[in-house]
Amino acid sequence: METERILRLGYGSCFGFSADGSHWASATAGLIHVWNNFDLIASYEIPGFQKGNIVFRNEHLIDVGLFEIDFKTDEKIYRQSISEKFALQCAEGKSAHYSQYKSLEIHNSVNDDLVLASIAYQPPRGVDRHITFNGPANRLLLFSRSSSELLTVVAENNDSRRYANLFLSHEKIIFTEDGTTCFAVGKKDPAKTKVAVSEFIPLCFYEMNNSLAGGFKNNCIQIRSASDLSKIWQAPAAFACVNQIDGYKELIFAAVNNDLLQVWRTGINDPSPKDQLWFSGVIEGLALNKQARCLIALAGSENTIHVLSQ
Repeated sequence: METERILRLGYGSCFGFSADGSHWASATAGLIHVWNNFDLIASYEIPGFQKGNIVFRNEHLIDVGLFEIDFKTDEKIYRQSISEKFALQCAEGKSAHYSQYKSLEIHNSVNDDLVLASIAYQPPRGVDRHITFNGPANRLLLFSRSSSELLTVVAENNDSRRYANLFLSHEKIIFTEDGTTCFAVGKKDPAKTKVAVSEFIPLCFYEMNNSLAGGFKNNCIQIRSASDLSKIWQAPAAFACVNQIDGYKELIFAAVNNDLLQVWRTGINDPSPKDQLWFSGVIEGLALNKQARCLIALAGSENTIHVLSQ
């Protein structure tokens, strides 16, 4: 691998690509940038966005967080009707207004009419500290994208256990709780169809073979089934930490130890990576575009996006 170019504008650690690969987007907290090949063509504020995937519905329409952006017409729509339902069906009480929940991560389904939202309670400014909040502090909610209907309360708790690393497979909702346990639950009945694996953090979903790639015990790279979380493959190496993962065919691109990118070939027990490259900064994001170029979001004294060719 080698660095083909460095993009010094339009930084973001979340990436998404159009079907033909001509357009792509990079997003960071509250901001998304749209690119035509490697030319930055537009930027949009997306208030409240923290983390989530970016889905191109067609060649000019993007879903990111609870926003729909048409970069051809510059129209930006916020799905407030979804956020207005953040406080519905609270099992432990209904003392919170929907505006008192902030979104932590939003996952827009690529193939289904679904939006998965991880939200957390935040007391409004000026609130009387003696007023007790008796609703759930953290919630994971599944919505219909088109109708904004709240379909399912997937999970909720009154503690500080936040839901993250959200994915939607054909049958399952995948997420982590408190960054320690991965769950795969059924879309139709989450409570009855639940499997869990401790210390596995999913970082990438492969639709082609319905599998997840992620970090196990934060020092191993694993691939697991998205259906039952059973282990399929593990890289024969250990690391200080596993940060980001994406894949292309039988190859896994993994950011490990904060500043090292490695490429592993799955299905074999080769003790060494196929390739690797060190960076002078922290790798915050990683994605492969439609031409199999690797994009690296690198945070340091200057936040940049590195484009790597194989």
